[in-house]
Amino acid sequence: LLSFGARADVLHVPQDFELSEVVAAAQPGDEIVIAAGTYEGLLVIQGKTDLRVRGVGQVRLVGSVPGEPNVLVDSSSVITLENLRVTGSEGDGIKVFDCSQVTVRHCLIEDSAGHGLAMSFGFGLRAERVSVSGSAGDGIHASGADLVTLDRCRSDGDGGTGILVEDGLGHFVDRCRVDDAPQAGILVGAGPAATVGNSIVRRCLVRGGAG
Repeated sequence: LLSFGARADVLHVPQDFELSEVVAAAQPGDEIVIAAGTYEGLLVIQGKTDLRVRGVGQVRLVGSVPGEPNVLVDSSSVITLENLRVTGSEGDGIKVFDCSQVTVRHCLIEDSAGHGLAMSFGFGLRAERVSVSGSAGDGIHASGADLVTLDRCRSDGDGGTGILVEDGLGHFVDRCRVDDAPQAGILVGAGPAATVGNSIVRRCLVRGGAG
């Protein structure tokens, strides 16, 4: 019997697809590679499985519509976002909603009207080396999710709490840094009916702001 691996293609933006069209064309196992440049409009990943989105060089995603994130990952699983710069969102910069096993890695989020990185519901959500600055809300905000990992992330001068994990189980916040947060620096278990268990915060640094 012959065994064939899963289909896997590389979809290039803008050579092969526009940013607004590429996700619809992607199949499980595919990689979307975004070439260096500035792109307007929203990147929406909805109902997808096993997809990687990777910027090459300086990839800047700008613009939004009121209340909407520049980048939305919704009802999806096994998704990776890597090497993206998200600027000037009129909602959250990057929003991950009702997902499992989503990783946001080496991303820079600036000047969002909402939170910088918002992760709500689901499990296995991970941020690695994500840097957030100038958000009106929290730098990184997680709620209603289990197994959230924040590894070497940074919040600098955001308008709310630097890093806030409201509730859920099994979180790991490691080697993160918060500068000049006007509210708290790092809070785990701060929701109105928070239940947090088996969570670890270690080797983090908070400077300036409310502490």
